[in-house]
Parts: sequence; structure tokens; C-alpha cells
Amino acid sequence: MKRQDLEKIEGLTKEQIDSIMNLHQTDVTSWQTKITGLQNDKTNLETQLNQYKDVNVDDLQTKITNLEKEKQTLETEKADLVTKHTDEINGMKLNGALDKAIYGSHTVDSIALKAHLNMKEIKLDENGALTGFDEQLETIKKDHGYLFKNQTTGGAHGGIKETTGTLSLSEALNENYNK
Repeated sequence: MKRQDLEKIEGLTKEQIDSIMNLHQTDVTSWQTKITGLQNDKTNLETQLNQYKDVNVDDLQTKITNLEKEKQTLETEKADLVTKHTDEINGMKLNGALDKAIYGSHTVDSIALKAHLNMKEIKLDENGALTGFDEQLETIKKDHGYLFKNQTTGGAHGGIKETTGTLSLSEALNENYNK
């Protein structure tokens, strides 16, 4: 829009023409700013497009697929290793607690005692205590008493006397008459 075109219109004063021209100039400036911004955006996008022109999309997609498969494989292997090592650690804790309990049972042969245990029934609870061992130990003591040290009081010097379960004649007489 030009000032000369507005001056040709009858009835418009100079102030009205100036107001119209000011409004028109504001619109023109706004549109020029938008056009300049869009031209800059276009230039930036063309530059980015040129950077990626030589990229093979199919190769990238294949690489992404292969990496995702490898990631899944590694995650599976990690989970398997965590499970395996957790089981190993729990097994070591169980064996340690079992060895300690066997030592405390005063057995004469820990290997033979272990052979009589049903390990499927012995568990380690969350507090680290054995469950199922004491019940089996009592049964084994009844059925296989020869695996344990017999303790009798009144030994030669007043202490605890260890025996093999059978007493000699002199020991039986001493035990009977020295009460």
C-alpha cells in the first residue's frame, strides 16, 4: 500500500492517512521478521539435510537391530550370572552353617553324619539359622549313636570322660560302684 493511493481517496485526512500508514508499517515489519526467521530455519534444515545425505538408513536400521539383540543377550547373560552366583553364595552360607552345626553336634565322623542327612530338608532361613537339621540330628543320634561321642561324668580326674559307646569291664564297674 502506498501513500499516493490513499491520498487519491476523497474524504481521508492527513492524520487518517498517517495512522493507516503506521498500522501498515507495523504489519510489514512483523511479516518481514517472520519471513527472515523462516528463511533462516530453511537454511539450517537444508544444512542438516546435507549432513545426513550420505547416511544409509538401511545400514543404520540393521545396526540398531543388531545392537538391540546384543543388548538383550547381554541382559539375559547378566540375569543368569546373578542367579548362578546368588545360588552359589547361598550354598556356601548353607554349607558353612551346616559345618558349624555338625561340629557342635560332637560327632566322631562328620562325613558319615553328612551322609545320613537329607539335604533337601535342610534350609537356611533369612536369619542364617538352619531349619530341619536338629530334627534329623536327633533321629540320627537314636539310629546311629556310634557316630557321636558319649559323654559321662566322673572321669578319672572328675572331668568329662569320652567313650566310644561301649565300656570296658573296669569302666562299667567303676561307673556302677563309684556313684
